[in-house]
Amino acid sequence: METPRKYRALRWIGIIASVAAWLVAVIGLIGLIWVLSNVGPNWARTLLVVLVLLWGVSTFLSFFVRGTVLLLLSDLEQQARVNAQTVDQIRSLLQNAKTTVTPAAPMTMGRTEPRKTDSESSAASA
Repeated sequence: METPRKYRALRWIGIIASVAAWLVAVIGLIGLIWVLSNVGPNWARTLLVVLVLLWGVSTFLSFFVRGTVLLLLSDLEQQARVNAQTVDQIRSLLQNAKTTVTPAAPMTMGRTEPRKTDSESSAASA
């Protein structure tokens, strides 16, 4: 039996955050290329490159981690419900079982009488 997914909005927010993270990464790279090609003096270029890199990396990581954590929590909750449903099915199968298991009789390996031990066989021969 299929367990329906819950928290669809939370999953969509996680997906949107992950996509936004990659968009921010692309925008950061475009901004970095623009800064490297259009800014004049070296000290200003260096400062802008550092600022654009810090902004891009921190924003990317922020969105990416948030999206991934939301998707992870949603999947974790789904798996917990599937496991609970499976345990309930197993429990109901065990409760509804009509037959009982009886222990098997000991095997004699073709003999009809029990095997004699060494002490019994030496006492019988004496």
